[in-house]
Amino acid sequence: IIKNKANNMNVNFNNKTYELKYSFRALMIYENITGASFEVNKMSDIICFFYSVLVSSARPDIIDFDKFVDYLDENPQLITEFYDWLIKTAEQQNKLLPDTNEDVKDSDKGDPEKNY
Repeated sequence: IIKNKANNMNVNFNNKTYELKYSFRALMIYENITGASFEVNKMSDIICFFYSVLVSSARPDIIDFDKFVDYLDENPQLITEFYDWLIKTAEQQNKLLPDTNEDVKDSDKGDPEKNY
């Protein structure tokens, strides 16, 4: 059903295989569905984001939410596999960002000449 290789995740849904992609489109779809920014606080957050990623990756195909939830009911291990993929993808994304945890000296905090 799902193959994880080199941090790619493929989902077979409605007799089609979709490669999941973590994207701004997926985040926007999630925000439109929930009215909130993506944050993992409960199971429904993960399921809604999984759906959002699938919808954004499956374009132009239409993915019915009820059929998607039925699919997860029949394949509950997919939620864990998706969550693992999501964590790995987020870790890779964070590696691309500059390190923001550098120590700033107290004496430099008020200096307008310093770039933080």
